[in-house]
Amino acid sequence: EIYKNAPLITDHLDEESQKIWTEMKTGLKELEIDFVEDHNLVRGLDYYNHVVYEIKTKSEKLGTQTTVLAGGRYDSLVEQLGGEHTPACGWALGLERVSQLIPETRFQAPEKIYILGDDSKASQKLALQMRKDLPSFQVEYDFEATKFKKQLERAIKQGFTWVVFYMEEERNSATFKLKNLNEAEEYEALSYNEVLAKLFA
Repeated sequence: EIYKNAPLITDHLDEESQKIWTEMKTGLKELEIDFVEDHNLVRGLDYYNHVVYEIKTKSEKLGTQTTVLAGGRYDSLVEQLGGEHTPACGWALGLERVSQLIPETRFQAPEKIYILGDDSKASQKLALQMRKDLPSFQVEYDFEATKFKKQLERAIKQGFTWVVFYMEEERNSATFKLKNLNEAEEYEALSYNEVLAKLFA
């Protein structure tokens, strides 16, 4: 009752916060990630800035305790602790809650796929799609879209089985190049469904 008619914080953002808030929501919509704006969401620490969030489950296993992960941005925290100004974000995860949501199956290490690209947003969108279509695979990408050679070296060093090349050339032709790092096999000009078929083979 106290805050039902209180002013909304989103009506009182400065220019920087409004820009970040708008860009974040635009990015979530582009990636087709459902979200709800909760104007009364509160986190228990006072060093957050710009954005706080919670990830909830629709599962009935947790009863009313539906939040499994929560966090936000805290760009001034490192500086407050005596360090340099360091933009940051983070989260806290309820391990017990997550463990209740995981099926009781024997764990097998997933095959690892690395998306090598020159556009981080395009790579992110592809990674999200592949994680949906290949739930038993680990799919990663470079969110900074660093140089081709550096990304490939990282994939090899970290033991990735497959590399999906998703550079400008592939995006323009709507095809993919796929390489198996363990067997040195390489496939070019594949459709997305052909990539899935190779990975499932």
